[in-house]
Amino acid sequence: MTIREVIQAELDNGRAMCYGQANEITNSQSGERRLREILADDPDKYQYVMVKSQHGGSYMVFAKRGAIDVKEAVNGDNVCYIHSNPIIAPLLVFKSTDEAKAQIKEVKR
Repeated sequence: MTIREVIQAELDNGRAMCYGQANEITNSQSGERRLREILADDPDKYQYVMVKSQHGGSYMVFAKRGAIDVKEAVNGDNVCYIHSNPIIAPLLVFKSTDEAKAQIKEVKR
């Protein structure tokens, strides 16, 4: 399988992926380029959410439409979080479902 096919298969299986994870698949910067190509070829199939890193920066997590969704907190708090597969921690935490859903963006060309 080519690098592009491997990344495409991961996305098709419902996995959420950032550019760094695409690079880990290839052990080089070419993973990021292949992910950008996949997103550019069919942007309507994908969505993303901006996530803050531990170091203060931010990055985008991409997934096939429907793989990133909003879940209610289990512990009874009035909190929602954005869930992805694999779970990248609670990506973002919000006070309302509408606020959380507004953070999930569509990939544009």
